Order: sequence, then C-alpha cells, then structure tokens
Amino acid sequence: MAGKDGESNFWSEVLDIFTNSDASVYFIAGDVGASARNNAIYYGEYDDKTEFIASGMGGKVDDNILLVTVYGNDEVEIEIIALNGENPYALGILEDHGQGTFE
Repeated sequence: MAGKDGESNFWSEVLDIFTNSDASVYFIAGDVGASARNNAIYYGEYDDKTEFIASGMGGKVDDNILLVTVYGNDEVEIEIIALNGENPYALGILEDHGQGTFE
C-alpha cells in the first residue's frame, strides 16, 4: 500500500490497550466515501464493548456524517446523517450497515 511503512501493530499491540479497559471503545474513521466503489458507511463489532465505524462523503451517493451524542450516564448514541436527498435519516442506523463481527 502506498505510503504505508512496514507492518501495522494495531491488532498485535494497540487494540489490547483499549480492550483491556472496562469502558466502551469506538474506533471511528472518516473519508471512506470518496469513491463510489467503497461503502460510505461501515459498522463492525470486535467484542461487546469495542466497535469499528467508518463514514464518509465525496462519492455523491450515500454521503454522510455522524452525529455522536454522549449522555451523562455514559450512554453513546451515533446517528448517520445523510447529505444527499431530502431525508437526513435515509441511510438508517449503523447496524443496518454491519459487516458482522471480527474473529
């Protein structure tokens, strides 16, 4: 992959730092919708408290942003806001875009 130097240590070292916590963890990436061949939204669960989310715009189809609300009781709500068309909720909920769980 262009610009990537060596092997990633994410799965072998970095992820453990976060999954050893009692807190819920959300890894959120952006800029994935620039090409119409990519999914503009991705959702996957690693375990019961670790989630991977990707969102993006630029492909002019399913362009979106995420609205993240953290409530006082540590509840987290993540909404997909559609940028194309009249209905800001046209893309549904994150779980509609699930790719399953990581094994």
